[in-house]
Amino acid sequence: MTTLSVVPSLSRRLLTAPGEPWELSKEQREIMALTEDGILYVSGSHQNDLHVMALCDRLDRAGMRYKFEAVDPEEINRLYRAGSITAREGFVGDDERATHNQTEVIKIIREACEQRASDIHFIVAPDGRSKIRFRIDGLLTTVIRPRHQQIQDLCSTIYQSMCDLADPLFQPHLSQDARISKSFVDQLGLFGARVSTRPRAPGFLMVLRLLSNDSGLDSLEDLGYLPEQIVLIRRMLSLPYGMNILSGPTGSGKSMTLKVVLEMLDQMMGGAKHILTIEDPPEYSCSGEGINQTPLVYDATDPQAEIHAWAAGISNGMRLDPDFMMIGEIREIFASIAAFRGAMTGHGMWSTLHTNTAIGILQRLQDLGVDPSLLFDPALLTGMINQSLLPKLCKHCRVPFVQQRNELDAALVRRIETMCTPATVFVRGPGCSHCRDTGFSGRSVVAEVLMPTLRFVRKFREGGPAEARNYWVQHMSGITKHEHTVRRINEGIFDPAASEKVIGPLDMDLYLLDAEEDR
Repeated sequence: MTTLSVVPSLSRRLLTAPGEPWELSKEQREIMALTEDGILYVSGSHQNDLHVMALCDRLDRAGMRYKFEAVDPEEINRLYRAGSITAREGFVGDDERATHNQTEVIKIIREACEQRASDIHFIVAPDGRSKIRFRIDGLLTTVIRPRHQQIQDLCSTIYQSMCDLADPLFQPHLSQDARISKSFVDQLGLFGARVSTRPRAPGFLMVLRLLSNDSGLDSLEDLGYLPEQIVLIRRMLSLPYGMNILSGPTGSGKSMTLKVVLEMLDQMMGGAKHILTIEDPPEYSCSGEGINQTPLVYDATDPQAEIHAWAAGISNGMRLDPDFMMIGEIREIFASIAAFRGAMTGHGMWSTLHTNTAIGILQRLQDLGVDPSLLFDPALLTGMINQSLLPKLCKHCRVPFVQQRNELDAALVRRIETMCTPATVFVRGPGCSHCRDTGFSGRSVVAEVLMPTLRFVRKFREGGPAEARNYWVQHMSGITKHEHTVRRINEGIFDPAASEKVIGPLDMDLYLLDAEEDR
């Protein structure tokens, strides 16, 4: 027979109350309660309940120390009532605490927006090394070192009370994704903010991706594309059919480029064509008479649902009378087949992949299982673009390379003198008020833009990607990301050392291309 304890009458903070780190549902709060002094009170008749066992498992995984005590259900109810009374008598209650934390979160996000940050990292560590970091111009900088409980409460508040949730509870020991609610992002002038979490050893990580409503980048020139590349992209847009794919690593600005491209397409067509997007979810608001942005629709509680959602979304989109479609990402064979089917039936298709080069798009599509007869038809796969983002030098504090030459790494100096025009090169300066002492101000695209030809795809099939790349550069006037970067370095826009951290050594083309052939 189970001996039931009596809960002391003193009210304590309940970690399982609404808004708290281990918040439970209303039904679960009827059978258990966890207090701040580490006692888990459980109804004596529910000690083996699955919900109780699940909470214990979560606490164990998080390294939380607690003492298990069996009590009468009425004692648990009294504990929650006592906490509610205490709050009404002047203590900070759940709602008040959440509101205070929301205000703090909004302050942090607003500061990040003012500093042009693209991401906010909440790094939660129980060893006193918790920190909040902003990614500005591609570089992470620590801005706050809060107390462990403070940053944990902020993260709980973000997920529990500021997000449109896929999961009902914030669980730091699991990977979770959500999106900041519109009522909050509207206050900050953002289009949206994505939230992703993952456990770390020890603690957990939460990252907010900030999606600006107005970046001030309205053209491919603003983004950093070269005139020769813009000519090719305009040609891709002029085709009423074909598959065009934009690739790049995570955070390389693909969504912003697609926004600009779709608005260019709408303008070229005079708003008279239907441009339909399928995105997960829409990251930027596209203006244009003929553009309809739609979210990917699937059951977020089913872990298998997203696998087929893209293919189903594309098939459904084809029945909505589109002239052009933009698919947020091709992730698996079903989506790639559906996308190429759309191109085959006379639609202009645009989508994204994760690759490091333009030619890597072909390799990735091969890996996904796309039929070679489709993949190697230049009338079907009509465009391949790859891009990265590099930080731009602050014009107010940059320093001429010739003045800093002796202070730089000798190997870097050799690459600059081999690949660049040293007299026009600038390097990162000491920082100033214009760049918030970082030496950088904004970022710009470096890209590869390729329209396949029959001879190009033959080179790929016969000799592989290296031979195809060499043919593209030597016979199709292809501009690699390294050449694009060197041009901008010669214009004083990029710092050579910072550029190499993103794209690799400046002289990579010397190793990857056959210099003996005439270009």
